[in-house]
Amino acid sequence: MNMTRSALACLGMSMLAGLPAAAAESKHAQIARAMSAAPARVAASATIIDMDAKGKPIVLRPGTNGFTCYIGHAGAIADDPFCADAAGMQWVND
Repeated sequence: MNMTRSALACLGMSMLAGLPAAAAESKHAQIARAMSAAPARVAASATIIDMDAKGKPIVLRPGTNGFTCYIGHAGAIADDPFCADAAGMQWVND
């Protein structure tokens, strides 16, 4: 999966803004933020991801229902958490 241009731009902006790195935030808090982007019954079994600096996904928690939730980054403009099924993730990547 490739990182979208907007997500990459947001990552760059958050780095420039001196925001704390996602690693400083607990994995539990990151997963909870990602899960907030979907109904509980969807989020409970979704794969939870973040992105590394090169745009490659980092799986924080594997899922079983075909949905993927991205953690977003607290304090970064336009980098909100979201969840999507396989077709939605393909749209994001395209």
